[in-house]
Amino acid sequence: MEKRKFPLINVALLSAIVIIFITINKPGAPPDEQNCSYIIGGEVIELTGGRSDIEIVEGAASRQLTDFIISKGGGDLNLDGRGDSVVFLRQSSGGSGTFYYAAAALGSPKGCRGTNAVFLGDRIEPLDISFDEDIIIITYRGRADGESFSEKPSLERMMRLQIKDGTLVEVF
Repeated sequence: MEKRKFPLINVALLSAIVIIFITINKPGAPPDEQNCSYIIGGEVIELTGGRSDIEIVEGAASRQLTDFIISKGGGDLNLDGRGDSVVFLRQSSGGSGTFYYAAAALGSPKGCRGTNAVFLGDRIEPLDISFDEDIIIITYRGRADGESFSEKPSLERMMRLQIKDGTLVEVF
């Protein structure tokens, strides 16, 4: 009597399909946040190697510099099955201000997709990024209202953010 080979082939084929499905749909490593575009003040800022250097006025010495500071993976923040992370960004334009932002780097089939950046403050000290399910908790040191920017930031502050319809927004 001849043995049937079909059941073994079917099991192997089914196993391969399950492995491929799990691999495609599990949240993977966070996207490449340092080579990603973010939106700051309505302007698309494209980081390459964690940095953007844009000429403000043609031929002038003033430049808008944007730097990646640090990131932390947050799992799947926009519930699309891909790994995401949150980043601190710093931007200066040659004046006395150094502005800090938080943004999300979302995993997508085409790589990193950065969100809008939420303003944290001028000359602050970023401390931590943590998560409570899909809520992003940003902790930093700032200053009291009216306090001089020559003073070191000493007032600990917290901001809660969430991705809603692809946009990073503050939640209360």
